[in-house]
Amino acid sequence: MPPVAVVIDPGDDASHTHTALAAHHPPSGRATLHPGPGTTSETGLAHDLLAALGKPPLLPGRFPAGRQPPWEAATAWITTLPVTRLTVLRAHRLTARRTMRLLQLRALTGIHLTLVCHRLHLPAALHQALQTADYSVTADFQAARRHPWYCIRCRGRCCRTQ
Repeated sequence: MPPVAVVIDPGDDASHTHTALAAHHPPSGRATLHPGPGTTSETGLAHDLLAALGKPPLLPGRFPAGRQPPWEAATAWITTLPVTRLTVLRAHRLTARRTMRLLQLRALTGIHLTLVCHRLHLPAALHQALQTADYSVTADFQAARRHPWYCIRCRGRCCRTQ
């Protein structure tokens, strides 16, 4: 599995966000997750992910205690859809638990994960969670542009196997 790519964007450059959002095209293998503000719950992140995949974020029915149906659904959809790359914007706002959920999703599905941190340094929670994963960090915009999630011309066709 490739390392988690962490893009440091200390100036909160709009071009990073616009490029990542423009690359969002699940049928071509790329999803961009822009977590909703005002929530720190793991379930809320799963709902945001399901919405980004174009799937219903709220699941009907009752579930046994201890189950995480939104995460199970997100895992199933990522496995089923051709999505091979997930870019998460505003990663500096993720709690350690939410980051761990994304790392678990990566481990279960093999998805290429890119975290865009709009701060000068990794926050403690993100740094703590990443200690369990192989990751690389870049702060160079040009280097980040060479990263496959920036390839919006091909919409994932030329680098799906990378």
